[in-house]
Amino acid sequence: MKKERYIVILFLGMALLPLLSSVVSAQYYGIDLKQGAEQITQWIQDMFGPLFSVLLNVSSPEFVFAKVLLAVLLLIIIYIILDRSDLFGGYKTLVIIISVIVSLIAVRYLPEETFIQFILLPYGVLGVSLLSFLPLLIYFFFVENIHDDIMRKIAWGLYAAIFIGLCITRLSDLGDVAYIYLLAAILAILFMIFDKTIQTHVLLRSVSKGLNADKVRAMVSLQKQIKDDQDLLLNAQNRAQRNQLIKSISDNKKALKKLARL
Repeated sequence: MKKERYIVILFLGMALLPLLSSVVSAQYYGIDLKQGAEQITQWIQDMFGPLFSVLLNVSSPEFVFAKVLLAVLLLIIIYIILDRSDLFGGYKTLVIIISVIVSLIAVRYLPEETFIQFILLPYGVLGVSLLSFLPLLIYFFFVENIHDDIMRKIAWGLYAAIFIGLCITRLSDLGDVAYIYLLAAILAILFMIFDKTIQTHVLLRSVSKGLNADKVRAMVSLQKQIKDDQDLLLNAQNRAQRNQLIKSISDNKKALKKLARL
């Protein structure tokens, strides 16, 4: 495994050596670095572009980068799956060869229309969704740290009003994508309606984080004793047994409340 790593590092070093030497030469002789960077970029395209175009069956240069990334992603996933299997797990070289072959075949014979419709577009939608959700997530943590109930509701109402306005004004320019603004506004309204429930969960989560392991174990043990005593109480034979079990349940509940307050 170490030999393979050294070989890969050596190969990358040999491949990058001309690039580094050209950059050093450019700095030494006073050549424009921008021009040098453009030349390096063009050199990479001229060297690897035709190779990947043939391997991945790409007719348009704009899809070369996307197909290379897809092939790398498939290669990693297939390698992990085969490496964990009982059949191929002990044969690293065979796993690498099969992973490379399968990933290249999968990407090479993928039609460009299918590639655009089922791969590029969903990833584009994913990017738009995540980038649209991120401001809401940041705003959520900001608002929920406000201790005043009225101020939180005002903040959520303002957020919803702004995004409804964005949806209305940008609908003609963005089309259906503008409805993401409307979705964000609806979520803000829901957060405003269920503000007390959210605050309760936030409080419980902060309390649970403050509990140490010993306290949690003690509370779980007390809850189990209370449940067991309640089950025994249903089958108590006389008043003395019932009174003893009731007292035990009451004492354990008091101890549980005391632990929760610590």
